Formats: sequence, structure tokens, C-alpha cells
Amino acid sequence: MIAKVIVDVNVKQLNRPFDYKVPASMEEVIEAGARVIVPFGARTLMGFVVGFGEQDSEDTKEILTLLDVTPALTKELLALGEQVAEDTTANLIAVYKLMLPAGLRTDVASYVLREGKKVWLSDLTPKELTTLKQTGEEVRFDIKQKASTKYKTKVRLRMPTYQPSSAAQTTLLTALQTTDDAVMLKQLAGPSAYSTLKKKNVIEEYFQETYRNVDLRPETKDITLTADQQQALDALQPGGNVLFGVTGSGKTEVYLAAIEQTLQQGKTAIFLVPEISLTYQTVARLVGRFQEDVAILHSGLSTGERYDEWRKIRQGKARVVVGARSAIFAPLDHIGVIIVDEEHDTSYKQEEVPRYHAKDVAILRATTHQAMFILGSATPSVDTFARAQRGVYQLLRLPDRYAAQLPTIEIVDLKESPAMFSDALLQAMRERLARNEQILLLQNRRGYNN
Repeated sequence: MIAKVIVDVNVKQLNRPFDYKVPASMEEVIEAGARVIVPFGARTLMGFVVGFGEQDSEDTKEILTLLDVTPALTKELLALGEQVAEDTTANLIAVYKLMLPAGLRTDVASYVLREGKKVWLSDLTPKELTTLKQTGEEVRFDIKQKASTKYKTKVRLRMPTYQPSSAAQTTLLTALQTTDDAVMLKQLAGPSAYSTLKKKNVIEEYFQETYRNVDLRPETKDITLTADQQQALDALQPGGNVLFGVTGSGKTEVYLAAIEQTLQQGKTAIFLVPEISLTYQTVARLVGRFQEDVAILHSGLSTGERYDEWRKIRQGKARVVVGARSAIFAPLDHIGVIIVDEEHDTSYKQEEVPRYHAKDVAILRATTHQAMFILGSATPSVDTFARAQRGVYQLLRLPDRYAAQLPTIEIVDLKESPAMFSDALLQAMRERLARNEQILLLQNRRGYNN
């Protein structure tokens, strides 16, 4: 059995799959999308399995290590990567690595956690690997100089009948009835008593997985949709929808309602925002509405946080993903809706290789999943608005602000005013100062002229 592997060398001449023999121990478990370690010249490199074939040469080298029992990249993401690479003239390896958190873009050692102990994949027999695949047990990683699964060291009692020989040991065993945290137990009883009981096998350490906490700060609001919002929600359809709403018209509430309907159908959702600073506001609303179903992906997270959030998505523990442009590659299945808020924003386009546009990738994924996508903006881009006018996308409007009036705008011709400020502006400023209000004046600038 031969595996077709894209190796981690970002060179155009090597932008193709290479053949490697699949060891007998891996034949029952290896899948397309899995990461492997392979020999490549004098080096060993990570690569992605993209397909399989029949053995055709005795000189074909063999895969050294299988890193994933559950593939890191789904079949959909493999195909999407090929399309993005073709559209952007980028190397496949660059696109595939873009789809993973930084912590998984390097050499790792794989293991499973059993009774709080690490069991390395390299130590498992072919039969044990096959059983591991069938049971769906999660494979975790120790990653060199990158993020790995985070654990807390816990303690459990091995000898319930042991009689403590000191006051410190008594303190520790008593405390063990209410806490199993190793750090706390050492502080309460002292390292000497802790070490003694551990050596005597009275107590045993084990690992318990914990997620790094991303500060989400949920925000809840009881909001009733306006007639315009409800009309826009009811009109949403599979395929393209352009939500053209003035600033403050409540587009976000329409998005949230659309996501809620999608989750009720057993599907998942992606919500893109252009800036990291906007992500936290949106996440607060989403978490307030959907609690544990939300995961966040953007470059502002630490490597460990991003790794944890990606794992939650891959394991199906989060069904709503929110983030900046890279969140479009979230490993979700059964996508029902993809939302691109402020779709006109130029930050959706990545300027480094691969130079993809998140809006274009969103449309590709929505088409693959036969899902609807919503492009929202108060100032739609020219191409989006043109498609909406031609009927390629459905155009939905929110003309009024939610529970507020749009400000009155008055244009004053300064040719009719002898002073720098018009009479209308001076009068308005006097009225605001009399009411103890503040005033903000914006002065335009032409080139370097003040």
C-alpha cells in the first residue's frame, strides 16, 4: 500500500505528492488528511497524506510515524486546500499548514491518555492501533517548542488503609478527601510528606486534561426582532444573501437568529469578523446566546489557546466558530450557515502567501455544504452589491436603526459664509455648550497641507 504525501517543503518544484510505503501496522488506521513523519533526502519531515495507491517500486521509502488516527484535515478541507492553492497559485503545503493551529505545524510525539498515564502510539501493536481507531479514543500530542495538550497534575489514593505516621501525612490524607490538586496538597502538607507518601505508593499522581481559558465574558440581551429584522430573517435562503443594513440597524441580531435556526437543524455555523478587536464584542454576544457551543479562532490567541479551541471544534464540542479570516478554515462538518460581517473590509484578504480572500473561501465552503452564506455591511463592496442587483445574491435591507433615529445631516455651503465656520455650526455649538455637552470637530487634510 502506497500513501501519497505532501511534504513540508514550501518549494514550487516539490509542490506535488511523493510516494511512501505504509507499514503493516498503519494500514488499518491511516487515512487521507492524517499527518505523518517521513524521510525526505537526508531529513525527516512532516507531511499530509492526500491519497493512496498501489506499490510500484522496491525503492520506495516507508512512513516513519503516524501522527493522527483521526485526520487533522477532513476530506472537505483537503479538497478546499487544492482549490485555494490553484486559485492563489500557492503551494499546497502552505495552504494545508494555514488550516492548522501553529502548534500542529511541527514534529510531534503522539499518545493516548489512559488512567491518567501517557501511552505512546509508537508503543502500540497493529491490533491495538486498529482498536484505537474503532473506539474513537482521542490521540494527543507532545509538541516541541509549540503548544501541547494542557494538564493539571491530580492525586488519587492507592492505599485506603494506610495509617499516617506524622501530622503532615494526616493533613494530606484528610485534605485528599476534598481536593485532588497536587499543587494544593503539597502546599498544605509540605513536599516532604507528599514525597514520602508517593514513594510508598500510598498516593499516585495522574494527569487530567484542562482547556486554556479564553476570556469570553458572555453578554446577554433580551431583544425582540423588529418587523424589518424578522422579514430579513424569514427571507434568508440557501446560497448567497446580502444583508444591506445601516449602522446600528441590528444586523447582528439577524445573524444570531440565523445561527440559532441552523443549530436547531443539527448543523454548524461560522461567523467571520474583520478585526480581532471586533471579535471580542461578537463573541460576548454569541457566548451569551449559545454558551459552550462557541469556539474562537484568531491570531490574538496564544498558541496554546488556539490549539485548544481548534481541538474543541475538531472533536465536535463546539458548533459555532467565530473569528477573523483564518477562522474560515475551521474543521467543522455539516455547515449550515457562514456569515461574513462587514464584508467590504479589506482585512479579509491575506497579503502574505497564500493570498486568499476569506469571503471567496466562505462561498466555496458554503457551496460544498449546500449552506447559505450571509454577506453583511452598511456599505457593501461594489462586486457584492452588483451581484445582489443582478439577482446572483438575494438582497435584504435594514433601512432603519434599531430603536433609534438616524441623525439629521445638513450640508452647508461655506462659500456663503465669510468665516471659517458657518453660522449653522456656530449656533449648534453654542446650544451644545449651553447644555454642558461635548463637541467633536473633524478637520480634513489634503496631502501635507494643514
